[in-house]
Amino acid sequence: AVEATTRQRLRSDGLVETESGDRAAAFESISLVDERNAPIEFIQTGQSVRLVANVKVFKDLPRLVFGFMIKDRLGQVIFGTNTYHKQQVLQSVRQGEDLTFDVQWQANLGPGSYSVSVALTSSDTHLVDNFHWRDVALVFQIYNDLSDYFVGTNALPSSISINAAQPRTALKDSLHGAELKAP
Repeated sequence: AVEATTRQRLRSDGLVETESGDRAAAFESISLVDERNAPIEFIQTGQSVRLVANVKVFKDLPRLVFGFMIKDRLGQVIFGTNTYHKQQVLQSVRQGEDLTFDVQWQANLGPGSYSVSVALTSSDTHLVDNFHWRDVALVFQIYNDLSDYFVGTNALPSSISINAAQPRTALKDSLHGAELKAP
């Protein structure tokens, strides 16, 4: 039996990357790429991005699930999903297989620093079978110089309409006909 291991590494940006699992299947490489397939670290709000994870299988597995999470600079999860929730669980994966998981998404995020965590498991969580889990596997920056200014971590398309219940009029009308008199 392969024993699970855990290791931590201090990144040059001061963040701690944590990695664990028995490595029955493992990430060979993880990258963020743009529409031209070029690696990208600085991403415009709303830009189309792909997370590409190359995986090597080291042991026959009845089931394999790939998952990812995006976290803000405070470590709060902004979004996460996996192939279990997407009904794309791989069945009967064989030792020696090379797999590529390619996730396309729109970076509808607010300006700031974000990280990506990835996992390979047999179900919807890495707490059952943890083949390979990497927290802070990638870090990327979001900037916004094309969209309207907003605050927060989510770029929610929105518009504001203004309807006045009564016409806007001069000050004397708002005083209900009273006139201002000098003392």
